[in-house]
Amino acid sequence: MKNKLLVLLLGAAFSSLSFAAPIDLDMGQITTITGGETGDCALLGETVRIGLSANVRGVVECNTDDSVTAVATCHTAGRKIFNASITDPETGDVTPTNVTQGVIFTSSSLGGKIGVAEGNGCTDQTELQTAAAAAATPPAAADDGG
Repeated sequence: MKNKLLVLLLGAAFSSLSFAAPIDLDMGQITTITGGETGDCALLGETVRIGLSANVRGVVECNTDDSVTAVATCHTAGRKIFNASITDPETGDVTPTNVTQGVIFTSSSLGGKIGVAEGNGCTDQTELQTAAAAAATPPAAADDGG
């Protein structure tokens, strides 16, 4: 699967919105995302362009409360059975899982490894929006019992 993903989502700005509307990326095209207070993503200091291969869907999420940007992508043809390390978005636990349908790849400005979540074969943007929102949400602070 060719999955060209440019994740140049850096910048600093502030906004009172928790999450801006998810930004759907165009399959097989370059999507321009504007930054600044009146742009698509207030966290971006300048305009960025994200190019996806043909038959690849994508969504960008801007969590301005936590200053996190994230992107989720998947291929419309899905994947054949393979073993993926599925990341739990709440705990960060990674579990090896045989994936037989679609798979969604996520990345965020929080850093770390590219995340993998099970998907529905990438038939629409709904699961991508959910995966991007989860990737743009910092893990809950561990309860230290005190």
